[in-house]
Amino acid sequence: MRTILSLAFIFLAPRVVSCQNTDTPPAVIMVSNSAVPNELYPGDQEQILEGSKHSQATVSSALTNAGVWGHDEGPSVVLQDTTNSGAILWYWGDTVTGYEASSPAVCVSAFCAYQVFDCGSGLGSCLGEDTVSFISAADVANIASCNRLPVWDNNIVSGNTTPFGTCPTMTYITTHAAGSGTPLAGFTYNSLTAVPPGTCSSTNPAGNLCAGEDMLLGHTATGLFTLVDSSSNHHLYSNYEVESLPSAGGNISYRTESILLRTGSDTGSINSTTMPLLTRLTTFSQAPVSLIMQGAASGTYSSGLSTLTACSGTFSSSWSTYQGIFVGGKLYQIVPGSIGSSTLQVHGNVTPLSCPTSGNNFDAVPSQDANLGKFMFVSPEILTTSLISSLGINSLLPAALQGKELVCYWGSGFFYRNSNVYLGCMQGSDNVVKGSTYSSGLTDMYYLTAVDPHTGTPTWTAGAELTAIPLLSSWTVNTTTGANTPCVGEFSVRWVALLNRFLMTYGSENCAGLWYRTASVPWGPWSAPLPLFPNATPPNPWEQRIISPGAGVDSFNQKAVVTLIDPGSGSAINGENVAPYNSGGNPYGAYQLPGAKATANSDGTVNVYMNISGFNFYGSWLLSARFYAPPALLISPGVKISPGVKLSHL
Repeated sequence: MRTILSLAFIFLAPRVVSCQNTDTPPAVIMVSNSAVPNELYPGDQEQILEGSKHSQATVSSALTNAGVWGHDEGPSVVLQDTTNSGAILWYWGDTVTGYEASSPAVCVSAFCAYQVFDCGSGLGSCLGEDTVSFISAADVANIASCNRLPVWDNNIVSGNTTPFGTCPTMTYITTHAAGSGTPLAGFTYNSLTAVPPGTCSSTNPAGNLCAGEDMLLGHTATGLFTLVDSSSNHHLYSNYEVESLPSAGGNISYRTESILLRTGSDTGSINSTTMPLLTRLTTFSQAPVSLIMQGAASGTYSSGLSTLTACSGTFSSSWSTYQGIFVGGKLYQIVPGSIGSSTLQVHGNVTPLSCPTSGNNFDAVPSQDANLGKFMFVSPEILTTSLISSLGINSLLPAALQGKELVCYWGSGFFYRNSNVYLGCMQGSDNVVKGSTYSSGLTDMYYLTAVDPHTGTPTWTAGAELTAIPLLSSWTVNTTTGANTPCVGEFSVRWVALLNRFLMTYGSENCAGLWYRTASVPWGPWSAPLPLFPNATPPNPWEQRIISPGAGVDSFNQKAVVTLIDPGSGSAINGENVAPYNSGGNPYGAYQLPGAKATANSDGTVNVYMNISGFNFYGSWLLSARFYAPPALLISPGVKISPGVKLSHL
């Protein structure tokens, strides 16, 4: 009798399966609509829209206790020193701070806006200060039980009084005093030491960054990890993007330089009032700023194409290799051979433009794949030798890295929130990382520069950022470009042992929400994107319960609960019509907590935790999402398995 086997479960030994470097169906699926915000970190009050707006106190009372009103992003790391072992530390971006003061009189019973370094004026409302916080090791377990927002929402709808789950308290490090007011959290500049002599010029307030670099508005930490030196001191490493270039042609921007920082002392010194000093080690990635061409343009229709005329500057034939040209906030592909000094043709439907009307400027955007600047936002992850062994990839690493612990970096490029993802790995040694220097790439970084399409074997090249290849090939529609093009900016990659996968999370308004992908090995193949926390409702109504979708629509501003007063002018600085707090918002960031903090549920699913950010409410939330743990690999007839893969059961 002939048996026809339609499906089979195959258990694979710890060997890597040969793969194409193309997107494949995901082996790990999120439980539908399971991504839920559980608690707001900054501020004293959180709000929710359920019929009407409701508010309640936050767990951490961050405004009263540390002067933290709102912040975003937030990479995190588990501390491993003797004193703080098991605690989770966060670096937050662009923070609005405040304090409750007794003087001047206008500030009595109101929170006065205050920035330690606020773009020059001393006092006032200005994004830019960055803050550091932590959850103690003893409190970390409460992350898994935290569900305040969904229970609160259910209580509003049903009238129940179900007790909230226990949420952890976020402690913000208050390194500055604010006169008679509550101390402020923050570390920008004040926790940087001087760079090595002769490395950079001293043109900023503290004399510790290179000329043109800063850690203020829009420039934030993107990745954290710790390494141990020969004296058993634990050092915190952080990556920062420190330079940017505004767009001429629309709602885009460029991140043009990132750097690597390191604490000089052991992380055991971190407490509620102490943040170790940081040292700038090296440039980490540098974008080709000189290749970004900008000017003004007019446009007309011509046989289904659009002909652009330069009004200032000139078009260049070299742009035929460019990623495209931005006009009026949209990206268009340049028609090969159409470029003259004053006119060019592009694919797309450009509204007829007239020069030099505001908004008709253009940006010619260099190809990210063919240039430096591929590691502006980064997500570093320590790969232990035991993990590398279990993945069966040791022999596929560069000879210099085999048998060693690694720090692998996934990076997104200079075209902010319009980038692919790239990969590089280096030895996870304190001496190696702190001693590495940058020249067209980090000297000790091995960049992924090829993957054999037949065997899946990777090729690595030391110091060659220029030739690093993109990891992802399929996309959802990019709302900025209007096509299926890359849309990664802030993002996160973690090894989640309970899922036996690398998990990538990313997204913003450009991607129409937050997305995830999975892979079995660092270079992939990575799955096609699946929705994590979409903007639209349905399917996930939570986005519009906590973030206003548009200007003047269900405004979720913190000022509805707390008024910030400028002590200089005595006026409310965050009123209903003050941007950005009355503008629309979208979730972004999706910075995962360390993968080791994922938890298993009794039904076999796995909870993964991350923080997401929004711009109205301007803040960051603890978000959880449930994933189905992958069963043994499901194989259909005709699927080819590479030679040498051991099947222990069929």
